[in-house]
Order: sequence, then C-alpha cells, then structure tokens
Amino acid sequence: MSDPWVSAAAGVAGAAVSALIAWAALRFAARHPGALVIAVLGGTAARLLLVAVASVLLLWFAQVHRAGYATGLVVAYLAFLAVEILSVARGAPRARPRARGREGC
Repeated sequence: MSDPWVSAAAGVAGAAVSALIAWAALRFAARHPGALVIAVLGGTAARLLLVAVASVLLLWFAQVHRAGYATGLVVAYLAFLAVEILSVARGAPRARPRARGREGC
C-alpha cells in the first residue's frame, strides 16, 4: 500500500468512517434535542481520538505512503466537517424577534 493514491484512498476511507459516525450522532441528536451539544462536541472529540489512534496504528504497522495518507485524510476530513457544520446550522432553531411593547406577557 505504498502507492500514494492507495494511501490517499485509505485516508479518505478513514475520514468517511468518521463522517458516518458524525451522521449517526446527528440523527441521535435530532431525536433527542437536549443532547445536541453532547452529541456534536463529545462526538467530535471521540471521532478525533478514533481517527488519531487508527492513523497511528496504520502508519506503524502497514507500509503506507505517509504524505498520501495524510493528504487524503485531512482534505476529506475537512470536507466532511464542512458538511457536518452546514447540517447542524441548517437544523438549528432560529431565534424569533420579540414584538415590541409586549414585554412581560
């Protein structure tokens, strides 16, 4: 797997697994609105740790083109993160402006 393109594909696959976990966390948060912050922030920390551990193990025990793997992983991770941020922002409730003169009602 020392071919740069194969290593880049492995990096994209690692980021895709992380994105699928994020999608599952967002689906969970949609059913449990009070858990949104925990699902997003806690899920992000857990996914970063998972990707870091998997990457270290892969780089130690497999013949991986390091630059290809890192490039594929980082580019795909940032792309999936942008999609996640847009999904969360689109689903966030919007604050409604208060009508003037009706305070206290």
